[in-house]
Amino acid sequence: MQVIEIGVDDLSELASFYDHTDGPSFEALSQLLQKPHTRAFLVNIHGEVVGVLWLLLSDDAVEIIDVRVADAYRRQGIASHLIDTVTPNLLTQERTDIFLDVRETNSAAIALYERLGFSLESRRRGYYRGAQGREDALVMRKSLNPSATSPS
Repeated sequence: MQVIEIGVDDLSELASFYDHTDGPSFEALSQLLQKPHTRAFLVNIHGEVVGVLWLLLSDDAVEIIDVRVADAYRRQGIASHLIDTVTPNLLTQERTDIFLDVRETNSAAIALYERLGFSLESRRRGYYRGAQGREDALVMRKSLNPSATSPS
C-alpha cells in the first residue's frame, strides 16, 4: 500500500472518487489544492487509486477536509493507514491538533476516528444537507499534545 502526496497536476487520478457523492465537490477540493496550506494524498494499490485524504494546515492544527476509500476497499484499513501515515509528518511543536467533521449518522466513520484516538469536541447543528433534511456534524479532535485541553 503506497501513500503518495499529489499536486494539482495529478488531480485527474481522483475525479472518479467524486462522480456521485455528497460532501465536498471535486471542483472545490481542486481549487483548495492550489492554495499553499492544502495537501492531498492518495493510496495506490497495484497501480489503482483506492483512497484519498485532503488536509488543510494552519499554524496550530491539521484539519481533515475529506477522506474516502473506494467501495471495494472499505473496511480494509485504508483510511486508517492514510491518516496514520500522513498526519504525524505534518505536526509540529505548535501544530499538535487534528480536527475533522463527520455526519452524526456515519457510525462507521465515527468508530474509525475513535479507534484512531479522536474524541468529540463539539457539534455543528444542521451543518450537512441530506435527503432527509439537515443533519448535525460532529467535530472531532485528536491532540498529540498530552497536556492540551479543549479550547473554550
